[in-house]
Amino acid sequence: MADFVSFVIILIALSILFTRKSLFKNPQWPSVPRVPFLGSIPWINGRKFPMQCIEWHKKYGPIFSYKPGLAPEIIVVSGARLTKELFVKNSPSFEFRYCPFFYADELKLEDHFTPLLNTSAAILHQRRVIAQAIKAGIGSGNDVGVQCAAVELINYIRSTISPKEGIDVGLNGLIEEAAGLSALSIGFGLQWTIKKLRECHEAQSLFSAVHKYFAYFNWVDDPSVAFPCLSWILFRRSRRIKNSAKLAADELLGSYQALFNITCKKVKVTGLDSLNPSVAQIVLSKDDETTQYRKTILCGSTTTAAFSTTADVLKVLIGTLAAFPEWQSSIRRELDELADYQLRDSMFSDAPPVFRMDKGKQNFPVTRAFLDETMRAFPIFPINTRVASKDFTLCDGRKIKSGQCLFTLPMCINHDPEMFEDPHEFNPRRFLKAKESIPSWYNFRHASFGSGRRSCPGAALAEYSLFNFLCQLVYSFQFRYENGKTGVAGINSTLVGLECHYTFPKVFVTPRARTPMST
Repeated sequence: MADFVSFVIILIALSILFTRKSLFKNPQWPSVPRVPFLGSIPWINGRKFPMQCIEWHKKYGPIFSYKPGLAPEIIVVSGARLTKELFVKNSPSFEFRYCPFFYADELKLEDHFTPLLNTSAAILHQRRVIAQAIKAGIGSGNDVGVQCAAVELINYIRSTISPKEGIDVGLNGLIEEAAGLSALSIGFGLQWTIKKLRECHEAQSLFSAVHKYFAYFNWVDDPSVAFPCLSWILFRRSRRIKNSAKLAADELLGSYQALFNITCKKVKVTGLDSLNPSVAQIVLSKDDETTQYRKTILCGSTTTAAFSTTADVLKVLIGTLAAFPEWQSSIRRELDELADYQLRDSMFSDAPPVFRMDKGKQNFPVTRAFLDETMRAFPIFPINTRVASKDFTLCDGRKIKSGQCLFTLPMCINHDPEMFEDPHEFNPRRFLKAKESIPSWYNFRHASFGSGRRSCPGAALAEYSLFNFLCQLVYSFQFRYENGKTGVAGINSTLVGLECHYTFPKVFVTPRARTPMST
């Protein structure tokens, strides 16, 4: 026992020795309060970290230092103006993502999220493929995957709830299935129904593996992130975690391969045109040097990202619809006026009308304002990480050294009073002003899709899909809280991995008593 204690003391001493420079505050940056060796940890409730950063932004300004334990210092960029300077105007200086996990190699990040990792030529090519697939779908109006997924969701909710009484229908499961249909369409080109999805073992394996895999990004709860020496000291625990992380990564990669095989068999029998516009359709149409493994990964990672983002935001949208019934009514009036009953999908006899978003024409202003405000107020990815690829000098003369880790915080940007008036108030009217008065952020009206060359490559698809789901849901149903309360008081957030998960009072769903379609 004495030998083990001595061993632990030696390891801690060595870790302190190698990190001694980061034990003290950097005079360049305001700093969150620290104590020796423990860093900023005593002042952090990890699962509330994004909201904590909003308070730190008020106290320390748009850029400050955060020190997790004995780990390297992190520079937190929380102001909208400074974030634009660093990560939009000068994005080539911050090309890589920071990964603090000792089991990063086992997660095979270079395989799962290649479109996000850096800005090399190969990665930029993959981002172009994703953009091409999205343009081929929603850009041409050939958005059958999104439309069918939305109609499937509506029909399944209708078949579950009573025509007279609103009940809690277990929406989360149905939302994930509908988001899965849309994601499989853009990733693998597969146009399925929820029934087919439930029957497909390969698809079920994918969506199950996604949740297991993302659980390994829960950095605020892993003490080795703040104290890297623990991964050596607790070597048995570390080995167990590495093995389980590898299994999760292999399971996800295996599901990619299985779905890619299904896609290839479909193409062999019915031809390439039988696929929906998708990443799979593009990569299978090209005879280039890209390996089949890399094609599989690109289709799979696109599906994973589209599924996770769409499902999470849809859950938030339903919660905010119930929280703000007056906005729900305003959206419904707009939809009744602008719905196109001539473009219903003929494959559904009772299909709702089609809603075509045209950003150029600024149609559906109320619906879009509500969607933008929900994504501004409740971002799913509140933290992005960057690593400086070279020395960079800020406009005020302060220097960021090459290799420095930085956090950029969409949660803080979306609540920056320099960008949004009364940022803590949920107010879609801020997006209904004259065009020149509406806040904007890198092609969008909020920072939730990231910024610069490292922004979400599927942002246009996400916005389009969410718009369609929102339209169909509000057109067909009414949403309310079980307790009859309204407003944001009952909405709570917690950081799970790199995602914010939001909880709401129980939501009840009631079919509309009468719709224009049924008159």
